[in-house]
Amino acid sequence: MFDPVRFLVQIARKSAQLMAGWGVCVFCAGCASAPTLHGDERIVPGAAFEKVGVLDFRRDGIAEYREMVQPGDLIVNYMRLGRAAKKRQWLHAILPHGHSMIVLDPDDPEGLLECRFRGMRRISPEELGEYSFNTVYRLRDARHLDLERLEQFARVGCGRCGDYSFRSWLGFNGDLSPSQPKEILPSYTCSTMVAAAYHYAGVTLDVAHRNRVVTPLDLVRSSSHPNEVAIETEASSLAGAPDRLAR
Repeated sequence: MFDPVRFLVQIARKSAQLMAGWGVCVFCAGCASAPTLHGDERIVPGAAFEKVGVLDFRRDGIAEYREMVQPGDLIVNYMRLGRAAKKRQWLHAILPHGHSMIVLDPDDPEGLLECRFRGMRRISPEELGEYSFNTVYRLRDARHLDLERLEQFARVGCGRCGDYSFRSWLGFNGDLSPSQPKEILPSYTCSTMVAAAYHYAGVTLDVAHRNRVVTPLDLVRSSSHPNEVAIETEASSLAGAPDRLAR
């Protein structure tokens, strides 16, 4: 016999469990539990990045994008709650700054690198129009970034990484310090991919070595240091300098 009271109690219990699950996600995400207004980058002293500008594709186009960005830039995407609900982008409902990507080549029709639920892929800058705002950040000391290795990371990763790392939402990020193609993981989140890509190209973001969720704003606030890739690259450049001068 149908018991309406018991039925309502079960519905309430399921709802409470669902809300608790969302609460855990918000807690783990860190920056999601605090207000994250557009333009509130909260860059700490000593952070690896500086803000370059904001792209709003309601008024900006590809020309403005190409004028603003350069290879190696970080882009953090912001989506308003109403837009997120309309597009069913539920991650952005709890994390307004819910996505990040790297610029590979401003002139390439697929010159942006990102990682989503189907893995790593190159995309067109026109896809930035899906977001409310796109904030561009640049490494304060970009001379350590090896753009050839960044491109290699993208080439290998797009063939190797075909999944999304849901484990990273619990802080299990895996090794975000690849130095060889075989060490590129088969799954990342958008932000752990960014951290791994920078490391592969010579710049280690310190936030990548914490045993917790890494969000786009965590990347922006992170400090950094050149790693062995950058040191070896600079040593090779210095070794070749006398030969270039002799010519």
